[in-house]
Amino acid sequence: MSGELLNAIGASSAVFLASAGSAYASAHSGRFALRAHRNLGLKSLVFIIMSGELLNAIGASSAVFLASAGSAYASAHSGRFALRAHRNLGLKSLVFIIISGVLAIYGLIVGVLLVQKFEGVEPISDSEGCRYLAAGLLVGFACLCSGIGMGLFLQPPRHHGPLPPFPPPPPATASNGGGDGEESAGNGGITEPLLFMMRSPPPPPPVPIDGKGFVTMVLVFIFLEAIGLYGLIVALFAIGK
Repeated sequence: MSGELLNAIGASSAVFLASAGSAYASAHSGRFALRAHRNLGLKSLVFIIMSGELLNAIGASSAVFLASAGSAYASAHSGRFALRAHRNLGLKSLVFIIISGVLAIYGLIVGVLLVQKFEGVEPISDSEGCRYLAAGLLVGFACLCSGIGMGLFLQPPRHHGPLPPFPPPPPATASNGGGDGEESAGNGGITEPLLFMMRSPPPPPPVPIDGKGFVTMVLVFIFLEAIGLYGLIVALFAIGK
């Protein structure tokens, strides 16, 4: 039972239970809309759109989905960085992957707390549903922004220098004609001007990371991860109010 497996089971359970609660509430709201349609008309659909259970389900799903998206983006870039820096850092390069996975746990915590609200004796009111929706969006968007920041931080620097020159043109032979060869040689070997724009810059050389550089990277990553923690704290206050 690894942590990744438990995280996947928790995320799937949150989405499944939230969807089940939303389907249960929507089914009863739809039956009410059919009975009260003659008296209320389109107003009867408000109970389906603005029911507390539906808002709670959307909040739980948003928390898990957005937090998982931010964690996946940061984990992908952390994995690529670990492959590049494995020779210099060894197992230390996996620290960034672990920190990236914490973002999904934040969304999982809020998702489980919101799903447990379906087990209450009293139905969820509209005001409570709005608060639960806000809590899910708070932690979800905070973790998403945190994961994007982590991914951007670990991206290799782009090449801003001049592009390398074109290779020398092949010598003119009798098979391709003398005229074509002279024209190709006069243009520097370029037969189509769009080839200059299609060239991609070379990748930057890997920069060795010493002990101080690694500590600096970990501190930056911790402060980027704290953005998701701030969203979790506010979401917990919104749920427990």
